[in-house]
Amino acid sequence: MHCSAKYFSLALVLSSVGLAGAQGVFFSEYIEGSSNNKAFEVYNGTGAPIDLEDYVIERLNGGSTTPTLRAFTGMLADGDVFVIANASADPAILAVADVTSDLTFYNGDDFLGLYEVSGTDTTLIDGIGERGVDPGTNWPVGTGATSEYTLVRMAGVTQGNTVWAGAGDTEWDVYPQNTFSYLGYHGLALPIISNIVLNPANPSPLDAVSVSADLSDNGSIVSAELAWGLTSGSLTNTIAMSLSAGSTWTTDSAIPAQLVNTDVFYTISATDDEANVSTTPEQSYTVLPLASLNPGDLVVSEILQNPNVVSDAVGEWFEVYNATDNAIDLLGLTFNDNGVNTFTVDVSVVVAPHDYAVLGLNGDTMLNGGVTLDYVYPGSYNLGNGADAIIILEGATEIDRVEYDGGTAWPDPTGASMYLLDLNSDNNVGANWSTSTTPFGAGDLGTPGGAAPSAPSILSVDRDILAPIDTDVVTVTADVVDDGTLVSVDLIYTIDGGADNVVAMSLPARAIYTGVIPAQADGSIVAYRVEATDDNAETTVSDVFGYTVEALGCADITVDLRTQDANEVPVNLNAVVQVCGIVTVGHEFGAAGPACVENSTGAMAIYGPTGSPFIGDATAIGDEVEVIGVLTQYNGLSEVNVTSINVISSGNPVTPTVILGDGMNEATEAMLVTMENVVFDTPGVQPITGSGLNFTAMVDGTFPILVRVDVDVVGVGNSFTFPAGPTSVTGIVGQFDTSAPYDGGYQLQVRNQGDVPIGAGNLPPAIAGLSNDPGYPDDTDIVLVTATITDSDGTVSGATLHYSLNAGAENTAVMSASGDVYSALIPVQSAGTVVAYYVTATDDMSDTSTSQTISYTVTAPLSCLPISDVAADDANGVALLVGSTVKVCGTVTAGTIFDANGPVYMEDGTGGAAIFSGDVVGMNLQPGDQIEATGVVSNYNGLTEISSNPMVVVTGSGPAPVGTLVPAASITTPAI
Repeated sequence: MHCSAKYFSLALVLSSVGLAGAQGVFFSEYIEGSSNNKAFEVYNGTGAPIDLEDYVIERLNGGSTTPTLRAFTGMLADGDVFVIANASADPAILAVADVTSDLTFYNGDDFLGLYEVSGTDTTLIDGIGERGVDPGTNWPVGTGATSEYTLVRMAGVTQGNTVWAGAGDTEWDVYPQNTFSYLGYHGLALPIISNIVLNPANPSPLDAVSVSADLSDNGSIVSAELAWGLTSGSLTNTIAMSLSAGSTWTTDSAIPAQLVNTDVFYTISATDDEANVSTTPEQSYTVLPLASLNPGDLVVSEILQNPNVVSDAVGEWFEVYNATDNAIDLLGLTFNDNGVNTFTVDVSVVVAPHDYAVLGLNGDTMLNGGVTLDYVYPGSYNLGNGADAIIILEGATEIDRVEYDGGTAWPDPTGASMYLLDLNSDNNVGANWSTSTTPFGAGDLGTPGGAAPSAPSILSVDRDILAPIDTDVVTVTADVVDDGTLVSVDLIYTIDGGADNVVAMSLPARAIYTGVIPAQADGSIVAYRVEATDDNAETTVSDVFGYTVEALGCADITVDLRTQDANEVPVNLNAVVQVCGIVTVGHEFGAAGPACVENSTGAMAIYGPTGSPFIGDATAIGDEVEVIGVLTQYNGLSEVNVTSINVISSGNPVTPTVILGDGMNEATEAMLVTMENVVFDTPGVQPITGSGLNFTAMVDGTFPILVRVDVDVVGVGNSFTFPAGPTSVTGIVGQFDTSAPYDGGYQLQVRNQGDVPIGAGNLPPAIAGLSNDPGYPDDTDIVLVTATITDSDGTVSGATLHYSLNAGAENTAVMSASGDVYSALIPVQSAGTVVAYYVTATDDMSDTSTSQTISYTVTAPLSCLPISDVAADDANGVALLVGSTVKVCGTVTAGTIFDANGPVYMEDGTGGAAIFSGDVVGMNLQPGDQIEATGVVSNYNGLTEISSNPMVVVTGSGPAPVGTLVPAASITTPAI
């Protein structure tokens, strides 16, 4: 109900104590939340309407005797509540408030009284707290108190209570601070249904759909069900739901798969332990069509064109393989032989991701040789025993083609199938096929509907010490798999080119075989390889790896590594050295480093090859380590390029050295230091863009310094906060000096926000990790925008997504929260639309932050473009497609071995491409992986590359590709 307030003074006459006054009019809820989130509620349980003019509410702050009194007008129905709220309360409170009032200016130690007025008599009938008493901070109530909690009158209470201690204070249910869900009603509490999720979110005709939702209640949920149907308003099908995790309930079975473009309508109902029922409004989803196929999505993988135990007329069959991560329906696909024989699949045949379907002439296993078919094609289609072809078409698009001959370049067995040795190889090359040796059914040989046997795969070979010294025993590990049984896996090594030494490798972990090379003398040259043989007598041999044994000891950093020439270049540059000490920064500056190691003789920056355990998460601040590597220098910074790392212990104390503002120099380079009395020129929340930013500051009002925040410290799209007043700053002394002598460019590199204490104060929310998914939307994509939003000195009250189309009017969408992650959707847009977006966030103190602006251009759905087209250059050697968004598909030839950001190299048979991405290092791409990369074509120092945070999707894997043999003179040609 909505009423008005009267503000006046009134002399109070307390006519009684204890249980008093009108039966059934009392305080039913009291909220003392954070900031201005304050409200309370008066309930009418008299059995009849009441006139609010017959009641007065009093607030006494602390132990004051001067009351604030307010009366209200209007009628309050039986069973209804009157909600009084703070005008600046949370929107969830204001949505159910009847009036806002200064009666809510309380803090937990203030008395609230409810009085009944009859003529000149005013009688106290209910109270919260003790009138005229200051309890200090609050009055205890059950497991809570009158401050920082929500109190709801127990269901059994039917009237007010003017005695607080031991009486009124026992009549409340206690809920956590900022619980608002019980405000606006008393007694009947309906279940709350929220966060409804479909799985999958965008169903196709192949998808059965499960539904989940979060259910909550002031008691307990006893049952829930989903009602669904194909006509709005007629939901005749029901599915029970069960508690699956936390407060999430999920359908016991799924809504069955439906035809494309079908609308499915549904509601969810929940019942609590008081038989109260909530039902959501009707919702719906539309079944989306399957995406079109790309060439290579289906692969003809096995053919039995000449059976032996039965005739060709009943025993011929062939197998297709789904090379994608999505289910494929063969319905509507056409198969022909480049001639008159053709058929179109006329029923649904769903092939699961990376699974097989078998198509043949006769579906009776008693007649066809014992093969189980997924589809029976007409007798007019047959497989020639000599030369023939199998071609798969989707409309006019050719998906796959196999043209085999009668035995010249292809296997042409009788009574056995021929099978594709490697599913990632070109299946139109006879050398990539072999004859099956596995019996099936009535006795012919083949593996219909399953993977064919293959040689062992050696996926990786690693050693634990990259640059061993003369006391190191080296452990070699190999990841080896096979589709059958591995008979042997051997480590074979030589010393100084001598005889083979064979070590049978053990298997302590799944597929990871281990062997040991003993310690060798200083200067020994060790070469090693791995050989694996399976139960089909097929053997695979790895590449040959090697190392030279060195004899080293822990260096004196100042004497051995920092003695420099006139240009301040280390005199021991390029020497192999050993550094021992405590890690002061590990992976905080990103996968490429630097990390830093410090001991009593100084400190040294450590850079490592991509994948080194030192640069990754395996090493942390406080680890004691021994590092071996090569002493180098980059822009004045002396560094060791690590080849091996040994962690001695962990959890050692790390204490920075306090220096003055002029204390950054060669002696303190790479040390962890602290500077006091630092004032930043640009205080507040600062977005960190690019690879990182430098910020200027003044130490002791005299010494200017540069403070660097690397993007890896905060993450892409995130911010760093600098205090407004003097503070201390801790960090690593770095250097970036591009010319000799290398005696300048020193900067302080912070490791995290804790290195720059922000102190007390009122700070705005921090917006981090702003991104859109998919990264390169096309004109069928709804785009999900997410950001992580936190507030260091309060709570986030809300966030809004702002976006514009082609620089037009701004659109907004309120973002929903899941913990600290906020999200909102940008609708589907037409191809060519430029979408720009940013996020604003507001905290409980009304402070607002604005993120950086990100934009993307909507494309039509991209097909794989030949890399030769992407690499085509103009007369100046610059790619013609520079600035264009493209999609390329192919095989990885070099994974994440060069740098944290790439490049990754790939080929597709027409050419090679370089992929630069800040995310590829985390994907652990390996040679042989099949990928799709979408990004922007760019040119960097003559190298054509796919960049701008390309979206990389792994579609399969296979053996590492073999290099192409070319004359040395051709290495500089564009084709290479």
